[in-house]
Amino acid sequence: MLLDHLDESYVLLKRLMCWDLRDILYITKNNRSYSFKEYTPSEKEVQELRRWKAVDYLIYDTFNKSLWEKIAAQGPDFFEEVHYFKDVNTRVNTYCNERQENTSNLIVEAAKWNSLQFEVDAEFCRVLQTLVSTIFVTFKW
Repeated sequence: MLLDHLDESYVLLKRLMCWDLRDILYITKNNRSYSFKEYTPSEKEVQELRRWKAVDYLIYDTFNKSLWEKIAAQGPDFFEEVHYFKDVNTRVNTYCNERQENTSNLIVEAAKWNSLQFEVDAEFCRVLQTLVSTIFVTFKW
């Protein structure tokens, strides 16, 4: 799993593990825009960073290559499924983040990449938000 390609990683994992769509949904937390995200380092800065972080780059490049080889083997509809997943995940995030007390449940219809219809309710949102908090605390330095 690579953060740079998180949605692709989740869809690949879903396919390899025979999971359902709802097994890979996630809530985005602390997704803000920062001015430094727009910074493009010079070629010299990239070379220096690669020299300082050679092992990190080697590990990343190895897993990035492996990820894209596995994705290439998935067939032509892989990116259609990624697009579908992003759409559903955005709808779930919007629902969970903007949900009011008397809001009706979000229905996710059965589709080509989602064999069973399911409902997103307050409890489903709570579980997703709890998972994010647990993961955040677990990996916080």
